Amino acid sequence: MVICPQCNQANLDNANYCSRCGQKLRVILQTQEDIPQQVVTQSAQDSSKATIALILGIVSLFFLIVAPIGVVFGVMGLKSKSKGMAITGLILSIIGCVEILIVMVMFMFFGDNF
Repeated sequence: MVICPQCNQANLDNANYCSRCGQKLRVILQTQEDIPQQVVTQSAQDSSKATIALILGIVSLFFLIVAPIGVVFGVMGLKSKSKGMAITGLILSIIGCVEILIVMVMFMFFGDNF
């Protein structure tokens, strides 16, 4: 018999909740097999978006054309567990976008002399 820690009711050994008060009697452990495959796959996809955002952010510092794409992946990667990589990629991509604006302004003012 399992005794409820809240109301001291005796419950069956295989009971997860108290029959009197509804208190959880034990921690239910989940194994990898219990977790739906879709959840595992979604987590891996979100993590890869954060990684792509980081890589595009670094590349955007040198090749400005990929900066907007890095921003998109950075925002999508914020939903993942790898938020640090997504935020870093997002910041670097934003810096790349600012570089694009600076270069555009310089071309407007200096034209062919630049």
